[in-house]
Amino acid sequence: MNRSGRTEYSTRPRRESHNVSWLLLLGVLIGGGCGQVDQPAEQSVAKLNNGQSSLAMPAVGRYYNNFGTCSATLIGPRYVVTAASCNRYSDEVTGLFYLNGEFRSVTRVYIFGPNAEPGQGVPPGNLNLNDDVALLEIDQEIPSARPMYISAGAPPVGSPSTMWGWGPTGCWSGGNGSGEGLRSFAFNFGTPTFQICDGDMGGPAMSADSFAIWGVASYTTSNGTVWGNVSRYKEDILTVIRMWQAGDASGIDGLEVGFRRNFYGPPYAITPNQTASSCKDLCNSRGVCKSFSFQRSTGSCEEFGASGDWVADPDFISGLVESGTEGSTRRQGFEYASVAIPPDGSNVVPAIRQCAKTCDDDSRCAAYSYGDRSGVCSLKEYGGIPVFDADSTSGVKRFFEYYTDRPGSDFRDFDLASPDVRVCRAACSADAGCYSFTYRNPTFTPGSSLQVTPAHCWLKTGSPYPITAVVEPNVGDSKRLISGNRFLLWNLRAQE
Repeated sequence: MNRSGRTEYSTRPRRESHNVSWLLLLGVLIGGGCGQVDQPAEQSVAKLNNGQSSLAMPAVGRYYNNFGTCSATLIGPRYVVTAASCNRYSDEVTGLFYLNGEFRSVTRVYIFGPNAEPGQGVPPGNLNLNDDVALLEIDQEIPSARPMYISAGAPPVGSPSTMWGWGPTGCWSGGNGSGEGLRSFAFNFGTPTFQICDGDMGGPAMSADSFAIWGVASYTTSNGTVWGNVSRYKEDILTVIRMWQAGDASGIDGLEVGFRRNFYGPPYAITPNQTASSCKDLCNSRGVCKSFSFQRSTGSCEEFGASGDWVADPDFISGLVESGTEGSTRRQGFEYASVAIPPDGSNVVPAIRQCAKTCDDDSRCAAYSYGDRSGVCSLKEYGGIPVFDADSTSGVKRFFEYYTDRPGSDFRDFDLASPDVRVCRAACSADAGCYSFTYRNPTFTPGSSLQVTPAHCWLKTGSPYPITAVVEPNVGDSKRLISGNRFLLWNLRAQE
């Protein structure tokens, strides 16, 4: 790559050119001699910010695997986001995560965007967003690190943003070429930028004012840097974390250990002297409760009328209930379309259902809000921030059932040239006889990106009960199965 940063990249990004091997990484861990991986200069981490010294971003570390080095960001106690292309879209590749002077083994990988071509992300247009997003699990927490917050949506076009990464010395055109450490640069979202260097791939892009992550660096083209759209997968990320924490089907609507649910309005109820399990039972017993947060230090249980937003917090255990409809809630921002659906007199339920179906039928839609008085259905590109509004009803689409099979009732199945679960879902939506589907991601040779079997799609005439396999690290095809029900996208677990 030349120093202008304008090199064309393929969907397999070049990373910092250490070409790491496992023996070499072992040498790092035990302090072994030659060929040792360059360790980040933690004492000089305040490095290039548009040519100026910048403060450290202590949650941004390095991810080493067989393909090289990427940047990656801690977003939960043991959870890290980076670009799927850092693994060359293989869930069989793990490695090491380095942050604040400590190494952690990566025990599991989930690839959200196995097909990360430019322009496939949302919102559409020349904003250079795609689906190049991966979630990593590490074997132990890093006590010195504070996880970062994932934004509820991409920032407005033109708003200031900052990207952080562990690019190598001197490759950035605005840099001074001296020293080695965590770098950053500022840019405006939606404006093409060419400042990404090898080793920056997977590094976070965040809103300059809130430091909330909305993307990760994917690769650079002649049209500028392409960003993996992390905000689009925010709720999916926590869904997979729930599955990993529970280890079985209970993770679908299980507890979220180390995370707090945020609702920007009054709690439905606050009950003292509870446990995490009793807090969940309380929420499930009340029809209006959609999410809860239990505070370990106080024993207090907060119940909310919306699924809310989430943030990492070691003092909390949270969770959702099955229904996704949120009464007295409006989802702020990210509206791309509105539809007038007048209520039937004083009965707004049919209109709310029609609004939900309108969102169901639009692959761009991630959430909706219906104005009970205005009769306007607002379609949202992202989940957005839920706020209390007595005259609104909202819902967040549950896109997929991860680690889940719907066995039986197959009427058609086929390989996919493009490993993208949305292609399978679209095939189901386009066929009047299809009620549900199961998709399997490609399989790979262990430890590599060598594909063994292609992605596959099964379309089903009914809605077989979803079966979720035990979620063991790197075991079997269950980790690659994703299912969905065509008509019941608003439930965490769609029933027969």
